[in-house]
Amino acid sequence: MSRTAKITKDDVRAARNALRAGGLAHGITAIRNHIGCGSPQLITRFIRELDGSGDQRAVGITHEKANLAGISEAVAGALNSEPAERTQPTSAMATQEDPSAYIAARHQKIMREGLVSERLSDGISELERELTTARAQNAQLTVQVQSLEHELDAQRQMFKSWQRDQVYERALLLTRLEQLSLAIHGRNTQRIASPKGGEQLDLY
Repeated sequence: MSRTAKITKDDVRAARNALRAGGLAHGITAIRNHIGCGSPQLITRFIRELDGSGDQRAVGITHEKANLAGISEAVAGALNSEPAERTQPTSAMATQEDPSAYIAARHQKIMREGLVSERLSDGISELERELTTARAQNAQLTVQVQSLEHELDAQRQMFKSWQRDQVYERALLLTRLEQLSLAIHGRNTQRIASPKGGEQLDLY
């Protein structure tokens, strides 16, 4: 016949502290699994001795249960991990675990969720700042592009005007060259047709 291994109150204290430090459930079952042995009745007795007993503690547990019900309803939608643990009824948790420990675990979880929410909020704010900066830079680039387009249009108009001037000056130059050529040709013709001085033309 097998015997249940003996455990001490210090074993229970150490196991519960280790589970609390890790943010884990630290009820009777969790403590027994952490130690690896011990009867639930013995673990329950050690927990009561560690926590103390009396009417005042019973009243405190009653208030904690009432507060726990409200807290569980308020944070049920905010917790996004361990869905099976979240959906477990509060009364069942209270019967298996210390309500104050359960509240402490829920509080730690809410704090972690709050940190995640703050980080997400900071990330969103940073993205909004980057978006605002990008829009401002885009607006500046748009103004610069429009300015360059106006300058390019002005340069095109100047080039077209220069081309017209070149065509006009070329035509004018050609006209003057033609006139000069005709004038030179006329003088040469007149010089050939006119007799030299002291000579007479022989008409016979």
